[in-house]
Amino acid sequence: EEFSEIKTAVTFGVPNDLWGEEVAVAAVLNKDVYNEDESNKDYTEAIMRRRIIDACRLKLNNNAIPKQIIFVSAQQLLLGPTGKYLRTKMAAHLSIKAADVEVLNALEDNVASLVRTESHQLVCPSQSLNGLRFISACFVVQNHVGLFPNITWLKIQSFSLNMTIFFILGAFQLTCAVSDNTLHNWARFVGMRIGMMHPLFIFSQIFAFPAFLLFHCGDEESTCSFHFWMFTTFLSLITTMTGATVTVKPVNGPAWFQGVFYGFLVIFPLLDKCFRRIRPKKQILLFVLLAFPATYSRIICYYFFDLLNYTILSWMFLLVTSMLMGHIWRRLTMNYAERSTNAVRQPLYTRPEIWGIVADSVTVLLVIIEVVVIISRDCMTVSQDSFLDMRPGEESTDGSSQIDGIWYFEVCDVTYNEFVQHIHSDPDNIAFGRWTSRIGNAIGTLRLGTPIVLLWIFSLSFDRGITARIFRCRILLWLSPLSYPIYLLHSPIGMFYWVATRGPKKEFWFSDVYGYPLPVKWWEYFVIVTLSGLLGGIIDTYVTPILLPYTIKYYMWVAHLCCRWLKIETCCWNTETCCWSIVEREGNDTFTQIENMIKDLTGGSINRSTSLNHLGLDSLSRTVFIGLVHASIPGTTNKLTVQDLAKMDSIGTLVDFLEAYHTTEGFCITSQI
Repeated sequence: EEFSEIKTAVTFGVPNDLWGEEVAVAAVLNKDVYNEDESNKDYTEAIMRRRIIDACRLKLNNNAIPKQIIFVSAQQLLLGPTGKYLRTKMAAHLSIKAADVEVLNALEDNVASLVRTESHQLVCPSQSLNGLRFISACFVVQNHVGLFPNITWLKIQSFSLNMTIFFILGAFQLTCAVSDNTLHNWARFVGMRIGMMHPLFIFSQIFAFPAFLLFHCGDEESTCSFHFWMFTTFLSLITTMTGATVTVKPVNGPAWFQGVFYGFLVIFPLLDKCFRRIRPKKQILLFVLLAFPATYSRIICYYFFDLLNYTILSWMFLLVTSMLMGHIWRRLTMNYAERSTNAVRQPLYTRPEIWGIVADSVTVLLVIIEVVVIISRDCMTVSQDSFLDMRPGEESTDGSSQIDGIWYFEVCDVTYNEFVQHIHSDPDNIAFGRWTSRIGNAIGTLRLGTPIVLLWIFSLSFDRGITARIFRCRILLWLSPLSYPIYLLHSPIGMFYWVATRGPKKEFWFSDVYGYPLPVKWWEYFVIVTLSGLLGGIIDTYVTPILLPYTIKYYMWVAHLCCRWLKIETCCWNTETCCWSIVEREGNDTFTQIENMIKDLTGGSINRSTSLNHLGLDSLSRTVFIGLVHASIPGTTNKLTVQDLAKMDSIGTLVDFLEAYHTTEGFCITSQI
């Protein structure tokens, strides 16, 4: 069909990322088409486009129909030396871009959605695990603090799965939270992770040092020599700088967890890369095989060299097993999401509802074990002196044994008064101030309950069941960021509290205050927990943001030196890109800074619509993330709290909140150093 209104028409190709090229037309209209005033130019051009498209549809295939029709002057058309139109360069000459991009955008959005789903939503375990961490921290404190008023409570105190839970949660949540590129930036990952845990550790060491000296040197009868002072100060300084807490008398005994987990973080990227390459069935097989040494490693250390329990050698199998459990959980969750999207029937083992039933069943099992421990016969192993004082004239009919020249007897039907007056105050007591139970000792202290805890945490991660709902209640999630501060600070606070309320008079248990429960009244346990939580909250709010840039810089520098010394090619060699820096990527706006923080913490990518609950940040990482925000975005100090973060539903909400207080441009944390 001919159009008398068109003077010239040139077809040309426009590059299209999906189709390769799309057809466009540049047309020159006759001057009389617009009439004299040209007031209806847009309307006229729209009518002409419609007529041309309709005509093309009658004679051309769909892919040959022009996607764009533009109207130009004759002078705007690009001509070659011979007077021919240069069709291959026409799109660039006229600055024409592809118009048929709807399908491409849809595909890109779908891929981005899948990537976000895989890296965040599907790899983020239930928030109930953070509630479980807080409860475990409180149980650690009651294991170390309190002479409780009855035998039932004393038996509960001695039954402890807490450190097993702590290590499993640490390795499992870390595995689920990070992406698979950590080995390529080992120095950055290790320096960031250790550096973000270290500010609280530094404060706890400084805070614990005078408490330690008060317990050992505060009494007038103490014999603390200058050599003891210097040796303790030197060890404390080394421990504070490195996190290596395995010493003869650490100033803060519970901090041994720090040294073990630091060692695990160093080798995590290598193990994580290896496990991601293993097929699912082999992951499950390896998990089952490693679960055995993870369960029995404590017994081996107990019978050979008990101090190994406070090193990574004792916990390595459990940490690796927990990593494998994290990878298995990721695969199951991804498989469930993929089948749900495609409306495919779900196998029972991938359904979250089934795992909710499993979680509740394991909870019932743990309660039953606790009840069995409570109702078990009241028998204890006591020294010969305690036995003679406790039951004069009575002969022991149960087994006896000799340890380090001291005879011990098995005594049953022990009363609470006998325990308090004779056993609890006996420095030769094997249990050292605790009520021991064979079942509780085997499942808890010797870690034979490890398989039960692994199954419990794995099933809780699906966020189904009554137990998960209880652990993710608002009050526990609100308190969960205080888990690690309570764990790390309760010991020095307990020592200060004892000296403040009882005086510095030396007791026989002062030399092993961490192994011997602080013999305060039961209600004082809650006082010490509250003081630990309050002090921890103050540190996270005011101290951590100040120290965080320096500890991250320090540990990234140390990791960088290790890379050079070991000549590891996968490490970060460039100091500028190895440091935690906002300016290393394009842009220094608030969103870019938040994006960089998330990449350093989890390795994942985000956009404004990414849910904060799907970032894979555990309770400790949330606290550190807030510290990073305070340290790197001026004007936000004390403006963003854990409670504020809990109320926000997406990254966009967080960015909008921060921009209200962002008074100056962002800067690299290392620029403060």
